[in-house]
Order: sequence, then C-alpha cells, then structure tokens
Amino acid sequence: MLWYCGFDAFLQFRQKPEPGVHLHSLGDLILDDHDKIINAFIGWCSLFLQTAKGQIIFLGYSKQKRQNGMTVCAKVPKYIIQIECGSKETFLITSGFNFEKTLPELIEFSNHTKNDADEKEENVNVEQVCIGAEYSCIITDQHRAFLFDSNELRLIKPISPENDRIIAISAGQEHILLLSEAGVVLSYGNGSRGQLGHGSISNIVDDRAEIVEALEGIPCKAIIAGGWHSLALSEIGDVYVWGWNESSQLGFGRDTIKIEATPKLLDISEDDRFVAIAAGSRHSMAVSENGILFGWGWNKYGQLGIDSTAIEFADSPTVIPFDHKVSNVYCRFWSSLVETENSDDGHDTIIK
Repeated sequence: MLWYCGFDAFLQFRQKPEPGVHLHSLGDLILDDHDKIINAFIGWCSLFLQTAKGQIIFLGYSKQKRQNGMTVCAKVPKYIIQIECGSKETFLITSGFNFEKTLPELIEFSNHTKNDADEKEENVNVEQVCIGAEYSCIITDQHRAFLFDSNELRLIKPISPENDRIIAISAGQEHILLLSEAGVVLSYGNGSRGQLGHGSISNIVDDRAEIVEALEGIPCKAIIAGGWHSLALSEIGDVYVWGWNESSQLGFGRDTIKIEATPKLLDISEDDRFVAIAAGSRHSMAVSENGILFGWGWNKYGQLGIDSTAIEFADSPTVIPFDHKVSNVYCRFWSSLVETENSDDGHDTIIK
C-alpha cells in the first residue's frame, strides 16, 4: 500500500487519517476495484499515480484547475519509465508513445561534440532526469550524465567523467549528486552549505562532477540530494549525511552542527542495516531492513509522518510509529510517500 504525508495545500484526500495516524492512505483513489497503483511520483504541488490498467491519477494544482480535485487520464503511454516533477514543470520519460488527442511536447535531444576537424552529432536517448531549481541533469542510455536546461529544453554539457558509467542522479536546490556503476559518489553545482561533500563550501561548476573523496573505498548503492543536504546509502546498509543542518535534516542537533561539509556516518541504529533513504527540502527518512521507518529534520507540515503540533523539528533519527512493515520511502520538497508491504502479494507499489 501507499501512504502520503506532508504539504496538503493543493491535494484533496477522500479519506482522512485515523486519530493518532498522520499518513494518508492513497488506496481509496483507485476507482476500479480490480486496478492497483504500480508507480507514484511526487512534486511540490502535484502527485501522479500510475495504475496497472494504464491510467494516470493526478492530484494537485495547475493553471487550468485552480481548485482542489483529482484528474484521471486514461490515454497515456503504457510503459512509463519516470515522471519527474519540478516546482513548476513536469517531465515524462516513456518507452512508448500512444497519446491520441492532447499531445504533450516531445523533446528530441542531440549531443553536439566539436573539435578542430569536424562536428559530430549523436542521437541521445534519455533514461533518467532530475530537475533542480538551479541545475538539472539527465542520464543517457550510454550511462553518461549531462546538464540539462529545463527551460530551453536542451543539453548543456556532459558532467560525468568519460570512463564512468552513471546509474543514478539526484538534484537538490543548487546541486546534483551522481552515482556510478562502481558505487562511486560524485557531486556538481553550488556548495554554499557544504552539500557537495568536499570539505568546503566551494562550488564545482566549471568542469565535470568530482568524486566525493570521503566516500572513496565505500561502495554506495543509493544517493539522494535534499534541498541543500545530501545522503548516501552504502552497500552494507550504512547511511552517510552532509550539507546544511538548519532543520536537523542531517540527523544531528541544530545547535551542535550548522553545516557538515564532509560525509558523516549517521548513527541511527546498531541493530539495523538500511535499504532505502530519502530527502525532501529540509527533512530526511530511511527504511531499515526490518521494515522500520525513521525520520528526522523539519516536520512543519507533518512530512515525517508524526504530529507536527507536537514535533516541528526531529533533531535525531526518530522511529515513526506505524502499524505496517515499510518497504520503501520517497521524499520531495515538503512531502513524503511511504510504501508498505501488501500481505497478499508482497509489494503493491513502486515509488520513485
């Protein structure tokens, strides 16, 4: 099952949480009892749910629809790879294209490389996209990472080292994290709050992304860029944090650490290894291999899944009380999506 918590100014839920529970169940949004949610994508003022029968359920704000409500779109590509929601725009990556009436804008990328002798143009197929306020990025099917101008819809330049195969990217407000196939973490962009992890507040914007040296020798399997902070999950289940700690989003007291410019091991639980990490603008979450959900940082809108009137800031990793085994978590901006195991067939959803 899928649950939502956090900012709710533009979303409308049919079923309110039970007393003492601060997570909304999204299962009641399925109009067909024989359908189910297979993917979920979240933005600052939008939520997209993809169903097994090929529908997209949209909740949120648009210029054409200024009141709270739900839109169901039936004519959508069946094989959606990713829906990436920025603060103002939404991008769709699909392996097929079968819109029949209202056609979205199809973006065709070309990679131009020049030298003294000639100019070469290569077709680019996009596998992942991440949209940040300052920098955006794509990964091609050749596992190269390019800066992407989301306003002019064009590639700017490659930022990944030529010999590194990039398998994951994540964009914060002013920075980008990259993860290579070998488990190496790299960063690019503005480092004003230590979010690049290089031990300083310097920027890396002139050339390629640089390896986060403090994590060399520690193979990682996941990276997440929050607003101005960063998380990495090692292959053995350790969580590393760095960047801005204004709201305790690093899991340490705000009065103890303001900025941590070098990745720091987060001491969450001696008994657990972790299988998933997530970060919003100023909050963070993690899931242990035992299905326990942890959260820390800003909670003004209940984005940690706990009572915001009692706890506005969680200064350390806090167990989120929940009567379900959690399998995954995804945070963005001021909101969170929590995936729990389905007792009938394992996992019901895949949140991205």
